[in-house]
Amino acid sequence: MRLLHSLFFFLAEYGNIIMASNLIVCFFFGGYFVFGIVSVWFYFCKLFLFLFLFILIRATLPRFRFDQLMTLGWLKLLPLSMAIALFIMLLMLVFGTSSNAEVLYIDVNTADTVASKG
Repeated sequence: MRLLHSLFFFLAEYGNIIMASNLIVCFFFGGYFVFGIVSVWFYFCKLFLFLFLFILIRATLPRFRFDQLMTLGWLKLLPLSMAIALFIMLLMLVFGTSSNAEVLYIDVNTADTVASKG
């Protein structure tokens, strides 16, 4: 019974790595496009690159304890993300936005897409 529990745990963990690598390749690295060439081989090359990187990082870096992760999140990453958000808001306030930008929205009454100058 203990062996089956460990098997499902590792199956879920590696399934998560495979799914995360798929999503990273699809959303951030162009899927199966490389320099205008479309091929499934490019997709699998990118996928195996990210699988290798996930497993390499997981194997080489030590694991954090739970209290270390909480300290990192609350005392380091949260203030950093708030500072970055404030910095971006300040940049938007100082420099503003482009007046030539077009904003697309969907008119709910007619279900048409309308472009407006913002």
